[in-house]
Amino acid sequence: MMHASQQVLALAPRGDTVVVGGSFLGVDELPRVFAGGVVAYDTRRGAWSTFAQGLSRDGGGILEPPAVRALAWVGDTLYAAGSFPAGLARWNVAATRWEEIEGIRGSVYVLAACGGDLYVGGDFDAPSHGIVRWDGARFWPMGTGVSGERPDQPAAVYAMTAAPDGALYVTGNFTEVHGRPSRYIARWR
Repeated sequence: MMHASQQVLALAPRGDTVVVGGSFLGVDELPRVFAGGVVAYDTRRGAWSTFAQGLSRDGGGILEPPAVRALAWVGDTLYAAGSFPAGLARWNVAATRWEEIEGIRGSVYVLAACGGDLYVGGDFDAPSHGIVRWDGARFWPMGTGVSGERPDQPAAVYAMTAAPDGALYVTGNFTEVHGRPSRYIARWR
């Protein structure tokens, strides 16, 4: 059971397991284990487990949990986004540890799996503003990304989902997508 002061911000089901992300240090059923913002719940057995030492804001300390804002499976790889140094990490099954993925300068808010790739949204500038595609090895720009009407109101992507036809729908605080007018919602194909 989560504590009342803790927040669950993301879910990623897979088979009989639901991976839970948020802002928490642990769960009651694992009293001496640091979860670092991400745990798994086995729906068949009714049991919680952790992913090694979890994620941390400072690369190893356990004083303040990270906020894991988004989770997504791409094939057998679990990705997490949130308030830890790189903003994006993947679970290395073989090494049983999290590996942070460098290359985004800013905040990551949302993840979506589409066509074997991971799409990353948020408020960042590289390699394109607010949205990029990760192919498992490197980031690819999505045109010029998203932009706003005014420089004092930064554009950002806050939600996205992949449609069955392979299109990616994106919402957020933006008025242009790749230099074309698009108020708060866009579709990539």
